[in-house]
Amino acid sequence: MNAIDQLKTRLAPDHEDRQKLVRAIKNGNAGNMVIGEVLHRRASRNENLNALEAWLQTQGLELPAASTRSKYIRSYESWVHNAGLDLDGEYHHEDFTDDGGQTIAMTLTGISTYKLYEARNMINRDDPAETLAWLYKTPINDIRDLASNKNAELEPEEGLRTIRVPTSIMEHLKHLESDLFKGINRQDIVSFLIMMVEDLHAQNPDVIRNMIDVYFQHDVPETETAEETAGEVTS
Repeated sequence: MNAIDQLKTRLAPDHEDRQKLVRAIKNGNAGNMVIGEVLHRRASRNENLNALEAWLQTQGLELPAASTRSKYIRSYESWVHNAGLDLDGEYHHEDFTDDGGQTIAMTLTGISTYKLYEARNMINRDDPAETLAWLYKTPINDIRDLASNKNAELEPEEGLRTIRVPTSIMEHLKHLESDLFKGINRQDIVSFLIMMVEDLHAQNPDVIRNMIDVYFQHDVPETETAEETAGEVTS
């Protein structure tokens, strides 16, 4: 591949993002989930928004506020990645019908993104169209009230919300998000890692205990370095 082809390949995703965003921003509510899709995809590629936002300004457009973007991204991740629905798909359910009893086609972009966001933890993973039909029929205030209890159950305890990690560790997490765990949200990644360590400890507690001691330098002899001991543990 020559230099020009390489440049085209590198710029293609950005060009696609720009065109999709222009259409989505101009398309009102129907474009909100598309905005979430583009921002999710850029985050998975570890790309910041500086150049994109500057370019949008030349078109007389701008991205929504950060808090709103977050809702769009979470809605997209919940309904597309986690629930398996398609942004362009049409879905039918017997609970959403016309006066003649015929099912009405439902789409993700045809309903308020804020409804999708509020119900993100209430999706029936076996039949997400069932939840979608319920959203179409239910006022957002009722959805918010019913979802608040469910969301509260899934929220971590106060102590966990206050945990801080070094910037260097966050960079490792971002790398995992864009590579090994691509398309999986951060909460699920952390849950997986915790459960994996727990399972490994149950299978071979001595090895895991030794690895922890080495990493945190518990009872490491002064004549040895942590690196040397780690080498012994992992050999």
